[in-house]
Amino acid sequence: MNFLVRFWFWIFDFRSTKNRRLFDRKDYSHLRRNKMKKFVLLLVFCFIASTVFAGGVLDNNNNNLGDVLVGTGLNNGAASIGTWTDPDFLKGKDGANGYTPIKGVDYSDGLTPVKGVDYFDGVNGKDGKNGLNGKDLKDQYKVGIEFRVLDTKKTTWLTYYNRDFNNDTNEIGVKVQIKLGKSYEEKLIEKLKK
Repeated sequence: MNFLVRFWFWIFDFRSTKNRRLFDRKDYSHLRRNKMKKFVLLLVFCFIASTVFAGGVLDNNNNNLGDVLVGTGLNNGAASIGTWTDPDFLKGKDGANGYTPIKGVDYSDGLTPVKGVDYFDGVNGKDGKNGLNGKDLKDQYKVGIEFRVLDTKKTTWLTYYNRDFNNDTNEIGVKVQIKLGKSYEEKLIEKLKK
């Protein structure tokens, strides 16, 4: 310890005669160089001291996944020695079985509800009102329009819209006409081809 104290004062001692003479000079560059050398020497000394006194942990076997390092109690200088061990030894024994509850002491069945005491039937709701009677259809007076969408040799596909003014109704739909015989146009075309 005494050596460390002397070393510290040696680095930062500006009271010596030599340093006092150096301070009297106007140029301080030599002092800075000297101070830098001492500072670097101090850093090297601190690094060596921390490595020697800090120590570490050494292992004496290879580990497996999940192993823990357990100290052996042996020291190698400032370093402790440990052994990688399966952590199962840290688990305690299985606990005893839990208490089995007794019916009537620890718990009881729920009560069966009694009608008229614990619950009541609800009152029946009122009947709904009768709906209005439907109207009879009158004679139909329709106006309609049809659109031919597709015309093939045997079928014609149409969409249509009809309006019945007497009964105030609308009708929209699709019609398919199936051609069983030849149309007037087909007969005329065959006649012209001959």
